[in-house]
Amino acid sequence: MKRIYWILGLAIVIGLGCWAYYRWSTNERSAWAYIPEDYLLAVESTELQNPSEPLRSYQMKLSDLPILEEAQDALSVLRQAVTDTAQLSNFLHGKTITYALHVETSSTVNYVLYIPYQAQDQIFLSQLNSLNSKAVRGLTHQTAKQAITDVTIAASRKRFSFMQYDNYLILSPSSLLVENVAMKISKLLDVPATSPPVPAEYVTAKTKLWMNGPALKLLAGRLMNQQSPGGALLSLLPTNTAFQCQVDGLRKELSVQTTTTLPEANPYWHTFDGQQSGSMLSQRFIPNGTATMVKLNLSDPIGWANRFIRYQRKHESELADQKSLWQDNYPVTPDSIYYHVNRELVLCRMESDELNEGGNLLLVKLNQPKAFIRWIQKDAAAIREHEKAPRFEELVAGNVVRQLLLTEVPAVWFGSAFQGFPRTYYTIVDGYAVFGSNVQVIRNYIMDYRRGNVWMNSAQAQEVLRLMKPQPFTMVFNAGKSWFSVLKGLKNEWKGPITNLEEPLKRLNFLTWQTGVRAGKVDHRLIWTKGRITTEPGLLRKVFLQKLIPNPLGRPLQREPYVYRNAITGTTDLIVQTQDHDLIPIAIGAAPSVKFRLSGPLVAPIQLMDYFGKGRDQLVLFTADRLYILNPTAKGYQLYASKPFSRLLDYRLTIFDQTPERRTQFSALDAEGRLYTVSKAAFNLVPSGTIPDVRHALTPITQVTTQGDSYAVLLEPNGHLTLTNAKGKALPHFPIQLKQNFDGPAFVETTDRDADFSLQLVSVSGEILKMNQEGKIIQHRQLIKPSRETRFRTLLEETGKDWLIVQQTNQNVTILDKQANSLFNIFPITPESQLRYFAFGAETKILSVTDSRGTMLYNLQGEPMIQAPIPSLYPVTIEFAESYQKLFIYATSGKGVQILTSKIR
Repeated sequence: MKRIYWILGLAIVIGLGCWAYYRWSTNERSAWAYIPEDYLLAVESTELQNPSEPLRSYQMKLSDLPILEEAQDALSVLRQAVTDTAQLSNFLHGKTITYALHVETSSTVNYVLYIPYQAQDQIFLSQLNSLNSKAVRGLTHQTAKQAITDVTIAASRKRFSFMQYDNYLILSPSSLLVENVAMKISKLLDVPATSPPVPAEYVTAKTKLWMNGPALKLLAGRLMNQQSPGGALLSLLPTNTAFQCQVDGLRKELSVQTTTTLPEANPYWHTFDGQQSGSMLSQRFIPNGTATMVKLNLSDPIGWANRFIRYQRKHESELADQKSLWQDNYPVTPDSIYYHVNRELVLCRMESDELNEGGNLLLVKLNQPKAFIRWIQKDAAAIREHEKAPRFEELVAGNVVRQLLLTEVPAVWFGSAFQGFPRTYYTIVDGYAVFGSNVQVIRNYIMDYRRGNVWMNSAQAQEVLRLMKPQPFTMVFNAGKSWFSVLKGLKNEWKGPITNLEEPLKRLNFLTWQTGVRAGKVDHRLIWTKGRITTEPGLLRKVFLQKLIPNPLGRPLQREPYVYRNAITGTTDLIVQTQDHDLIPIAIGAAPSVKFRLSGPLVAPIQLMDYFGKGRDQLVLFTADRLYILNPTAKGYQLYASKPFSRLLDYRLTIFDQTPERRTQFSALDAEGRLYTVSKAAFNLVPSGTIPDVRHALTPITQVTTQGDSYAVLLEPNGHLTLTNAKGKALPHFPIQLKQNFDGPAFVETTDRDADFSLQLVSVSGEILKMNQEGKIIQHRQLIKPSRETRFRTLLEETGKDWLIVQQTNQNVTILDKQANSLFNIFPITPESQLRYFAFGAETKILSVTDSRGTMLYNLQGEPMIQAPIPSLYPVTIEFAESYQKLFIYATSGKGVQILTSKIR
C-alpha cells in the first residue's frame, strides 16, 4: 500500500514539475504577456541588434525608417554600460527582441525592450547586475515586488532601467515604463498572452511591426481619424495585423508590407473589389511641386461608385448628408461625376513652406470633356443663381477658370482622403478636369504644365514610378517637399508627444504606398527610397564648367542670355543678342540655325506670355521703338515685329491683363504710372492713359487678380499705395496713403482662405504690415532698429512667390525671414552689390550676392553653396535641376556663355 502512495506521490510531483516547466517554457516564447495594453506600436526583430554594416550613402538599411531607428537606439545605452562588446554581442546574437513604444510623459515617448535569455547568459546578466563604478553606477529599488535597477552612465549622462522576470531582460531608457511593466506582471492572468495575428506569408519575417490602433487614435486626436486629410489616409492602414519590414537585396528600397482578408480590412477597400489595375496615365499632368499624390485607378467607375455610395452612407455619414443637403437646396446632380471619370483620378497636395500653404489639386481624366463642361457649368449656374452670387471667371494662359460655390466637393465625390478644398475652382486642361482649392494653385499648375515642369520630365519621379505596380490605389509621399506641412500638422493636431522628425523625413525621400484587392485579400505595400543622396563629400559645392557656348559668329554679347525651357522641343534654349543687334536662339548642344535683326538693343527684360492664346508661351521683347513676339514652333522660331512707336520714357514695363478673346491683346504699365495697350488689329504699342498721383512705383511691380480682373500693385517710396487695372481704375478702397516710407515693393500673398489676397509690406523704419484687400491693416509688428542708420526693405523672390526682409546698417546687411528671425549677415556690402533671391521649393532657397569679385551663392542658413565667386560680365542666371540635385549657373565671359554646374547635395 505504501508503494502505491509513493508511486502516486511521485506521479503528482512529476505532473507539477511538467506543469511548471510548461508555464516556464510558454512564458519564454512570448513577451506579449508583459507588454502593457497602451503600447502605441511594437517591433519584433532578430536583426536590429546586429552590428551595422559599412554601406554607401545611397544604400538602405532597416534603421533608415525612423520608427526602427528609435528602436535600435534604445539598445545603445546597453552598449555604453557594458564595455565587453564581445560578451554583449554574444548575448544579443540571434535573439528575437521585442520593442514596444509607449507614452512616457505628455511630451515624450520611449521604447521598452524585452530580451529573452537562457541559462548560458547568466554570466552576462551577473555582470549587468553588478554595475557599480564611477563610470557606470546602478541602484536598485522595488515596484510591485519586482527589483528594478536604475543605471546611470557618467560619460554620456544617459540613464536606463532594467528588471528580470521569467527569462526576460526588460529594459528601457525610462524607469517609469519599466515600473508600468512590473505593475502589469503583478496582475497577470494564469494564461500568458500571445502575440497579435501575423499573416501566414510573413510568419518567418525577421522584422515585424504592429500598430495599436485604439492607442494611436486616443493619442493623436484628429491626426488618426477622418477629420483631417492625413488622418483619413492613416486610418486606412490595418492595425490588427503584422507588417513585414525588410530591405531588398540591392539595398535600394525598404519595404513594409502586410496582407489582410477582405472582411477584416477597412470597409473603404471593399469598394475596389473587382477593379482591374492599369498602368499610370497621368505622368505628364502631375506637377513637380507635388508633395503628396493619391491616385485611384478605376476600370469600372460606375461599379466603384455604387459600392462607394453605400460605404459613404454607413461610414462617412457627414459627407453623405452634405451631398443630400446640396440636392435638397439646389437642382444639382453631384453623382453625375462618376459617368465622366475615365479610369483615373489624381489628388496632388502641393509643396508648402512657412508662408505658402501650397494648395490642393484634383485631376480627373474625362471621357468627354465637352459633356463634362456642359454638366458642371449647368450645376454651377444653378447654385450661383440660388445664392445670388456673382459669376467668377478668370482666363489663365488660354484656360478659363470658374468657381463652383460648394465646399469639400472632392471629398464628397471620392471620400474623406480627398479633403482640403474650402473653395472649389475648376478648368479643363487637355482632356483632364482640374479642380483647385484656390485660384493661385490652378494658375501655378497651368504654368507648370505648359512649361513641362511635370513628373514625366523628372528623373527622380521616374525612378519612383518604376517601383510602382499597377494597383487601384497608389500614394506617393515626397518627404523633402512635405516635412514642413507634416511638422505643422503634428504640432496642430497631435495631442501627445512629438519629436523632431525633420532630418529623418529628409533622409528618406519618397514613400510609395500601394494597395490591391484580389481573391478576397487586401495587400498593402509601402516602399521607402532614399533621398538627399550625396556623392563624394569633397565634390560638394565645387563648380564645374559643363559647356562653353562660343559667341555666335565671334561677336560679343550685348546682355546676359535668357534661359528658356522650350516645351515644344523639350530643349533648354538660350536667347542671346549680339552687340550688332542680332537676336539668336541657341538650343544647348546644337549649332545656331537662325538669327533675327532687331531695330536696336533690348531695353527691357524678356517676359513670357501666351500671346496667341493657344496654351504655349511666347517671348515678349522690347527695343527702344519696337515690340517683338518670338514664337517657338516645332520647326523653329518665328519673330513678329510691331509697327514703330515713339521712344518710351520708361521701359520698366509690367505686362498684365492678357485677354486673347478681346480686341485688346494685353496691357502694359511702367513704373511712372503710364498705361499702354497692344491690340490685335494693329500690332502696335499705344498709350492708353496714366494713373493719377503715381510718380515712381517701387519695382518689381507685383500683380494680383481679384473680382475677375488683373490689378497692378503700385507702392511708392512715400507710402502712396494703389491697385489699378488696365483701364486705370483703382480697386475699391484704394488708393491709400501710408504714413511711412518704403524701400521695397509689396508682396502679394494669395493663400488667404478668407480673401482673394493680402499684402505684406515692410517700411524703412522696420514695421511689418499685413493689409487685406479692403486696405485695412490686419497685422503689424515693429522690428528693433540697431542704430539710427538702419533701414529695412523687402526682397522679393525672382518669380514673386516668396519674400525676405533686408536689414541694412551702412555696409552691414542682415537677412531676416518672414517671421523676422535673423538668418545670416553679409559684410561688407557696397552700393554696387546686388542681392537676388531664388526659391526652387521649400528645400532649395538661394541668395545670390554680386559684387566686383563675382556672384556668390548662399543658402538661407548663410552656408556657401559654391566654393568661390563666379565672375561674369552680366548678371548670372541660376536654374536648379531637382532630379540631379544640381545647380546650373549661366555666366558670360568674353568668349561666350559658360554653363557651370555644382552639386549641392
